[in-house]
Amino acid sequence: MALGALASIPCLFVGPLHDDLVHQLVLEGLFDLPDDPLGLYEFTHGDAANREMIARGWLHWWTDPQLSLRFFRPLSSALLAIDHALFGRAAFPSHLHSLLWGVLLFATAAALMRRCFEARTAVIASLVYALAGAHVMTLAWPASRHTLVSAALGGLALVLHLRWREDRAPLAAIGAPAALSLSLLASETGLAAAIYLLSYEAMVATGSLRDRARAALPTSIVCGAYVVFYVLAGYGAHHSGTYVSPFRELLSFAIAASARVPALLAEAIGALSTFGYVTNPISRVILVSWGVVSIGGSLWLLAVVRRGGDTESYRRLRWLFVACVVSLVPMVAGLIGPRMLPMGLFGASAMVGAAITVAWRASRARIGVVRHALAGLAIVIAIAHIGLGALLRVTAPFAFAEIAEAERRLATEGDSGGCSSSGLVYLINGADGVLSVYAAPSIAYYSPEAIGPGARFRVLAPAPHDLRVERTNERTMTIASLVRPRRENVFEQVFRSQEHALHEGDTVVAEEMTVRVLEMDPEGPASFEVALDRSLDDERVCLIVWRDGALRRIAPPAIGESLTVEHEPGPMGM
Repeated sequence: MALGALASIPCLFVGPLHDDLVHQLVLEGLFDLPDDPLGLYEFTHGDAANREMIARGWLHWWTDPQLSLRFFRPLSSALLAIDHALFGRAAFPSHLHSLLWGVLLFATAAALMRRCFEARTAVIASLVYALAGAHVMTLAWPASRHTLVSAALGGLALVLHLRWREDRAPLAAIGAPAALSLSLLASETGLAAAIYLLSYEAMVATGSLRDRARAALPTSIVCGAYVVFYVLAGYGAHHSGTYVSPFRELLSFAIAASARVPALLAEAIGALSTFGYVTNPISRVILVSWGVVSIGGSLWLLAVVRRGGDTESYRRLRWLFVACVVSLVPMVAGLIGPRMLPMGLFGASAMVGAAITVAWRASRARIGVVRHALAGLAIVIAIAHIGLGALLRVTAPFAFAEIAEAERRLATEGDSGGCSSSGLVYLINGADGVLSVYAAPSIAYYSPEAIGPGARFRVLAPAPHDLRVERTNERTMTIASLVRPRRENVFEQVFRSQEHALHEGDTVVAEEMTVRVLEMDPEGPASFEVALDRSLDDERVCLIVWRDGALRRIAPPAIGESLTVEHEPGPMGM
């Protein structure tokens, strides 16, 4: 626990970034979302609300009007609201708050390992868990704290359930479902804890089938009531190209899970970070492939443990591995990343700890090359998980801090502040996630005077290529990707699914701007026309581009002429 906390110290010094900015703007009444301290994760509601947000510029012109991104996380929202009420915009206390939840999480993992395995395996598995690189995202990014809180409470529910079942502790019988309920109030990822609990009754618990069914009943009731409420209340993600609902899009969800679960296992068991999964197609292939290898290695380890004759350790290890894999399924509905892994790491760390112990002990019983090979295997696994995990925990926060600082500079430097506070600001090349999603919140957070309440900030082109901007008349210009077919932009796909894609000839009206799609590629609009209700030369119209690491104002081309806007990676490298 101490080492886990020590490795987390760099996370305390990361500034607010991404959704942190949105949450604080909402709490301050400066963002066009309901000022609801319990609903900070309800981003879009579909229909009229979306059309209003598109008109205001908070949502892109290509957003599906039916897009719904609503997540039921009242406990996590309340904790963020309390941070803001007590400390304002100060980031350090909020990170310290996250670290306290992290310490609780490390403690529950240690308690679980100590209960399930002999001392050496338990210590190694606990260390693997506490130093896992995957925790860096939830510790360094307060908006992602919801999975940390949910896992800490879910792990507590798991430990209490085992105390009740194995030690006959009566208070634990009440505490387990209570902790599980709180876990689900923190995040839908609390469903993973229910999977661990139910699979324990199916695979480890002793007694008759009736006894085990009775013991599983509180978990089933809590989980069932939660799912029914979640679905009937319309929570979840709908009409998104990256978020997939397991309740409304079962086939699409199953297809997504077939790739995303192995990718998460590649990090949880295979020690290969999933940070690149969202933005890099090659990384996705590598992660999925390595995840399959990790599954194969885990099955081999289970076979070795079973042949070793320790039946109880085998049963518990098998349970934790199966629960780990199945518990990742609810996690894959959204953008894949390390923040999805706190619950899955319970089982994964047990597997890794057992692998190190088994390989090292086997090496002691062999001679020659085999002995050295097995010892080397144990050392390599330990370095990959404990050494590199701790290294990632210490270094990755600096990357988060750089993005946070880039969002601050984006708002305070460059030429966007030269645009009239009552004007219309159009960012032409917004392929990078920071530019396409968080440029407007960053400016509203750090430089609200640059874009006043009567202004509009709009991202025009999400294609990650050089763009040609041609002016066709006084009020109209066309924007086209110079690479065909254009590549994907995952942050663009968040806002519209392939099933509800735009088509050539479609028109979108956003107050003063009308966009008509001229050409479509499979990955999105490749060419479109932008018509304003005023001249492009109007002093209230401000065209900006991302150039030389900042937002730069440019003059519109003359009628009949064009200019090229070169693609330049933004703060996220996209």
